[in-house]
Amino acid sequence: MAPPQQPRDPAQVDAALALAPALPADPQRARLRGLLIEGHCATDALRQVQDPINRQTLLVLVGRLGGC
Repeated sequence: MAPPQQPRDPAQVDAALALAPALPADPQRARLRGLLIEGHCATDALRQVQDPINRQTLLVLVGRLGGC
């Protein structure tokens, strides 16, 4: 996994997660939230908690939080 970039606003991450379909259940969802807030790439963060990655979930996260 690539090192984190700039940390994200938790409210921005929460808004993106609220729109994303097919999210994993806790504790993986909480881990995903933490990784995204730390600034990890959405693709890498999602890969840590979901196998295979749901493409629709990834599209929402990248669209709302940006790419790598």
